[in-house]
Amino acid sequence: GRARRARIRLGAAAAGLAVVAGFAGWGIGTAVETVTVSSPRTMESEPMLVGDMTADSADGSPIGEVYAHPGSPGWIFVSVDLAGHGSAYTGRVSCVLERSDGTTVRVGDFTVRNGQGHWGAQAPVDADAISGARLTSTDGTVLARAHLQTGHVLTRETHAPSQQT
Repeated sequence: GRARRARIRLGAAAAGLAVVAGFAGWGIGTAVETVTVSSPRTMESEPMLVGDMTADSADGSPIGEVYAHPGSPGWIFVSVDLAGHGSAYTGRVSCVLERSDGTTVRVGDFTVRNGQGHWGAQAPVDADAISGARLTSTDGTVLARAHLQTGHVLTRETHAPSQQT
């Protein structure tokens, strides 16, 4: 009796171990197969309007940058440094987008201190209609402007592993 029960337990343990090992092997095989068939990382290019801000006082040298992203929602980011070109302007400025048909749209205001400032916000950006941007003081004086052109920003995109059925 006792030896027989020990053999049955040993047999049951061996069978259980075989089942566990089988599932482990299947799991590892499936994981390796999934990894080998998964999509590689790709670089995706997003269109964006970009331009260097210039001012008359800067003789065409860049004094800032504008990035405008079309989409839903669109957004714009502006940075400016007038101080390096003799203007220590401090005050509110308006960011105005210029359209190809000559019309404009004010997209926001921000504060420039000692000639320096940056600002970003959601904004309606139509890449086919927008041709430029400008920063104006509260009295309407154009402090800086940029001609915008289409550029591309590369973003890394990963894909979920493919599922085998």
